[in-house]
Amino acid sequence: MKLSNEVLVSSVSVLGKLNQLELPVKVAFILSKNIKEVDKSLGSYNETRKKLLVQYAEKDEQGMPKADEMGNIIFKEGCHEKWTEDIRELLELKVNLKIEPISTHDLFKAEISISPAELEKIEFMIKD
Repeated sequence: MKLSNEVLVSSVSVLGKLNQLELPVKVAFILSKNIKEVDKSLGSYNETRKKLLVQYAEKDEQGMPKADEMGNIIFKEGCHEKWTEDIRELLELKVNLKIEPISTHDLFKAEISISPAELEKIEFMIKD
Protein backbone atom coordinates (compact mmCIF):
# COMPACT_ATOMS: atom_id res chain seq x y z
CA MET A 1 0.00 0.00 0.00
CA LYS A 2 1.36 3.44 -0.96
CA LEU A 3 0.70 6.24 1.52
CA SER A 4 2.04 9.75 1.91
CA ASN A 5 4.18 10.70 4.87
CA GLU A 6 1.47 13.22 5.74
CA VAL A 7 -1.11 10.45 6.18
CA LEU A 8 1.31 8.49 8.35
CA VAL A 9 2.22 11.49 10.52
CA SER A 10 -1.45 12.31 11.09
CA SER A 11 -2.24 8.71 12.08
CA VAL A 12 0.32 8.53 14.90
CA SER A 13 -1.82 10.01 17.69
CA VAL A 14 -4.79 7.76 16.91
CA LEU A 15 -2.61 4.66 16.62
CA GLY A 16 -0.99 5.53 19.95
CA LYS A 17 -4.42 5.90 21.57
CA LEU A 18 -5.64 2.57 20.16
CA ASN A 19 -2.43 0.86 21.21
CA GLN A 20 -3.26 1.65 24.85
CA LEU A 21 -6.74 0.10 24.76
CA GLU A 22 -7.86 -3.42 25.63
CA LEU A 23 -8.73 -4.89 22.24
CA PRO A 24 -9.75 -8.32 20.99
CA VAL A 25 -6.68 -10.44 20.20
CA LYS A 26 -7.13 -10.31 16.42
CA VAL A 27 -7.51 -6.51 16.31
CA ALA A 28 -4.64 -5.99 18.77
CA PHE A 29 -2.33 -8.25 16.75
CA ILE A 30 -3.09 -6.60 13.40
CA LEU A 31 -2.88 -3.13 14.94
CA SER A 32 0.47 -3.94 16.53
CA LYS A 33 1.88 -5.12 13.18
CA ASN A 34 0.57 -2.02 11.43
CA ILE A 35 2.00 0.31 14.08
CA LYS A 36 5.44 -1.28 13.65
CA GLU A 37 5.21 -0.76 9.90
CA VAL A 38 4.18 2.89 10.30
CA ASP A 39 6.91 3.50 12.91
CA LYS A 40 9.56 2.01 10.62
CA SER A 41 8.58 4.33 7.79
CA LEU A 42 8.30 7.37 10.06
CA GLY A 43 11.84 6.73 11.29
CA SER A 44 13.10 7.67 7.82
CA TYR A 45 10.74 10.65 7.68
CA ASN A 46 11.92 11.95 11.08
CA GLU A 47 15.57 11.47 10.16
CA THR A 48 15.13 13.53 6.99
CA ARG A 49 13.10 16.17 8.85
CA LYS A 50 15.89 16.55 11.44
CA LYS A 51 18.48 16.97 8.67
CA LEU A 52 16.35 19.73 7.15
CA LEU A 53 16.07 21.43 10.56
CA VAL A 54 19.84 21.35 10.98
CA GLN A 55 20.23 22.76 7.47
CA TYR A 56 17.77 25.67 7.81
CA ALA A 57 17.59 26.56 11.52
CA GLU A 58 19.80 28.86 13.52
CA LYS A 59 21.96 26.88 15.97
CA ASP A 60 22.48 27.28 19.70
CA GLU A 61 25.82 26.85 21.51
CA GLN A 62 25.54 23.04 21.31
CA GLY A 63 24.85 23.15 17.56
CA MET A 64 21.18 22.28 18.02
CA PRO A 65 18.36 24.16 16.24
CA LYS A 66 17.33 27.28 18.19
CA ALA A 67 13.76 27.77 19.36
CA ASP A 68 11.98 30.82 20.73
CA GLU A 69 10.22 30.91 24.12
CA MET A 70 7.12 29.33 22.52
CA GLY A 71 9.16 26.40 21.18
CA ASN A 72 9.04 27.54 17.55
CA ILE A 73 12.18 26.93 15.51
CA ILE A 74 14.15 30.04 14.60
CA PHE A 75 15.21 29.80 10.96
CA LYS A 76 18.26 31.35 9.34
CA GLU A 77 17.49 34.53 7.43
CA GLY A 78 15.78 33.71 4.14
CA CYS A 79 15.46 29.99 4.91
CA HIS A 80 11.90 29.69 6.24
CA GLU A 81 10.33 29.56 2.77
CA LYS A 82 12.79 26.90 1.59
CA TRP A 83 12.11 24.87 4.77
CA THR A 84 8.38 25.09 4.08
CA GLU A 85 8.87 23.91 0.48
CA ASP A 86 11.13 21.02 1.48
CA ILE A 87 8.94 19.85 4.37
CA ARG A 88 5.85 19.99 2.11
CA GLU A 89 7.69 17.85 -0.46
CA LEU A 90 8.73 15.41 2.27
CA LEU A 91 5.15 15.13 3.54
CA GLU A 92 3.83 14.50 0.02
CA LEU A 93 6.28 11.67 -0.69
CA LYS A 94 4.61 8.29 -0.93
CA VAL A 95 6.06 5.22 0.75
CA ASN A 96 5.24 1.54 0.38
CA LEU A 97 3.96 -0.15 3.52
CA LYS A 98 2.71 -3.64 4.29
CA ILE A 99 -0.51 -2.70 6.06
CA GLU A 100 -2.91 -5.46 7.00
CA PRO A 101 -6.48 -4.15 6.97
CA ILE A 102 -8.72 -4.44 10.01
CA SER A 103 -12.31 -5.28 9.16
CA THR A 104 -15.07 -2.97 10.32
CA HIS A 105 -16.78 -6.06 11.75
CA ASP A 106 -13.78 -6.80 14.01
CA LEU A 107 -13.49 -3.13 14.92
CA PHE A 108 -17.17 -2.95 15.93
CA LYS A 109 -16.70 -6.02 18.14
CA ALA A 110 -13.89 -4.20 19.93
CA GLU A 111 -16.44 -1.76 21.38
CA ILE A 112 -14.03 1.17 21.40
CA SER A 113 -14.85 4.86 21.47
CA ILE A 114 -13.29 6.73 18.59
CA SER A 115 -14.31 10.03 17.01
CA PRO A 116 -15.08 10.37 13.31
CA ALA A 117 -12.00 12.60 12.95
CA GLU A 118 -9.80 9.93 14.53
CA LEU A 119 -11.34 7.21 12.39
CA GLU A 120 -10.63 9.25 9.27
CA LYS A 121 -6.92 9.37 10.17
CA ILE A 122 -6.64 5.56 10.13
CA GLU A 123 -9.14 4.75 7.38
CA PHE A 124 -6.26 3.42 5.24
CA MET A 125 -6.12 0.35 7.49
CA ILE A 126 -9.86 -0.33 7.73
CA LYS A 127 -11.82 -2.45 5.26
CA ASP A 128 -15.54 -3.15 4.98
